[in-house]
Amino acid sequence: MQQIIKYIVVAAGSAAVVAIASLLWPKFTDRTEPLVLNQVRGAVLGTEVGQNTAKLLGVTGDGGNILNFSDTVSSVAGIVTSSVEQKVAQIVSDQVASQVVKQYNQLPIPQQNRVVEMICKPKE
Repeated sequence: MQQIIKYIVVAAGSAAVVAIASLLWPKFTDRTEPLVLNQVRGAVLGTEVGQNTAKLLGVTGDGGNILNFSDTVSSVAGIVTSSVEQKVAQIVSDQVASQVVKQYNQLPIPQQNRVVEMICKPKE
């Protein structure tokens, strides 16, 4: 029974890969699409799920602009760099806040009160 389930999962996964490849073919090359992929593309675009997937992937009807991989890689690198910078900034600010609180808690009570006065002093 497990073998049948595995077979069904592999078959469904393979069908999904072929369907997506048929939709993305014009994005990766300007060469003529193989007849089989063209037929699969027609069948996929004949379904609502296929049309929604084509919209999601940014593929219109019979083609589109070919992807420029260097632009795509640069864009992804920029997004990753920005994400890493934000995460690092968050980690650093958390560490600074943690150290300040730790040092504040180690101060004697009169000095803690003085710090509170300086920070919470009303603006004149």
